Amino acid sequence: VLSKSPLVDPVVIHLVRDGRGVTRRFIKKYKKFFPFFFFWFLSNLKVELFKKRFKNKVIYLRYEDLADHPDEVMKRLCQEVGVMYEPTMLEFDQSEQHQINGNRMRFVPGHAIVRDDQWKTDMSPMLRLAFDICFGWLNSFYAKKPSFS
Repeated sequence: VLSKSPLVDPVVIHLVRDGRGVTRRFIKKYKKFFPFFFFWFLSNLKVELFKKRFKNKVIYLRYEDLADHPDEVMKRLCQEVGVMYEPTMLEFDQSEQHQINGNRMRFVPGHAIVRDDQWKTDMSPMLRLAFDICFGWLNSFYAKKPSFS
């Protein structure tokens, strides 16, 4: 449990995407409505509970900001965590990766960070309404919160 160790000062990076986009992507990928409807909410709830319990530095980062301005956001992120920024950091598909988890697209060459807003046209009005009724309050909170706050 690194967060309790006096030898380590961990930094948590909380990357948040609009929950409607996350929900739409999971439903498209897995062809199921439930339980992915709650995936975004539960994932973010865990981070919010972590922030209350532990007093480690948490950097909030919006997916939309990263996708729209990757160079600028990565420079700022590196500054926040005390790492020297190098433009090659955004060329993640040019070198071999050995992460345990994450998006499997990181292994496919030629993929830049690109914003995906297809939920705005592809998500049914009923699903959007259901999401907004259940989780719109949290989605709105994250949408208004600036990155690095």
